[in-house]
Amino acid sequence: MTEKNHWHPAFVGATEWELKKNKIREEDVMCQALRELMSDVIEKEVEEGREEGRKEGLKEGQKAAIVAAAKNLMQTMKWTSEQAMKALGISDAEQSEYIALL
Repeated sequence: MTEKNHWHPAFVGATEWELKKNKIREEDVMCQALRELMSDVIEKEVEEGREEGRKEGLKEGQKAAIVAAAKNLMQTMKWTSEQAMKALGISDAEQSEYIALL
């Protein structure tokens, strides 16, 4: 006669619960380890994004200053937009971009 294990249902349920808890703990530990490994990469990406934003903001600020200076020259000196752009040293290639902003 083969010996058969008769486990109490409460014990079987507890064992399954312990296995699930252990699996959850393992997954949590793996997630935390991944976060730690990725933190340097994430920090680098965030800093690169900030730097790109700063550069873009600087460009926009410079454009706004040139447009304001051109408007001032046009009003005070009664110049055309082309004359104002030339006085500000804006290249012919860039003038159309600035004229559109006036």
